Amino acid sequence: MSTLRPDLAGRLADALECSWGARARPNQLPPPGDWAIWLLLAGRGFGKTRTLSEMANAWATSGLAKRIAIVAATASDCRDVVVEGESGILATAPPWCQPIYESTRRRVSWPNGAIAHTFSAEEPERLRGPQHDAAICDELGSWRCCAIGKRGVMTWPQFKPRRLRHTIIRG
Repeated sequence: MSTLRPDLAGRLADALECSWGARARPNQLPPPGDWAIWLLLAGRGFGKTRTLSEMANAWATSGLAKRIAIVAATASDCRDVVVEGESGILATAPPWCQPIYESTRRRVSWPNGAIAHTFSAEEPERLRGPQHDAAICDELGSWRCCAIGKRGVMTWPQFKPRRLRHTIIRG
C-alpha cells in the first residue's frame, strides 16, 4: 500500500486502494438486506479469509459492531491466519484505523474502541458469556467439535449478531 498522500486526488486514490468494495468480486461482498448469517462456501483461492478480515475491519471501523467474536478451528488458526495472516485483519485494515493485536489477551483493538476477541472451536464453552455484535467464523468445516462450536455461536441470546462463516468445498 502506498504512503498516504496529502492532496485531494491522492487521498481519493488512497481511499480507493483501501476500499474492499471497489476491489472485491461481487460474490465477495455481503448479500443485500438485513441478514443474520452469511456462509461463504467456496474452494481454495476464492478469498474467504480476506473477505472475513475485510468484513471485521468494516464492522469495526464503521461502528456497526463494537464487539466482534473471531472463531477458528484452533487458537493458532485465529492468530496465524485470521489476525496476523497475509489476508488477515491486521494486513487488511485501512491505514487510518490500524488495530492492535494483544495475543496474550486474545484481543484485537481498533483506535475507535471496537474490540474483537479470538476463540478456538476446540474450547466451545468459552463462547458462553461474552456478548458480541458480530462474529466471523473461519473454516467451519474443519472444526472438530462442530456441533458444539456452531451451537455456541448460533445461540447468543443477548443479541442478534451478524455472523459471517466460511468453509472450503471438499471433494
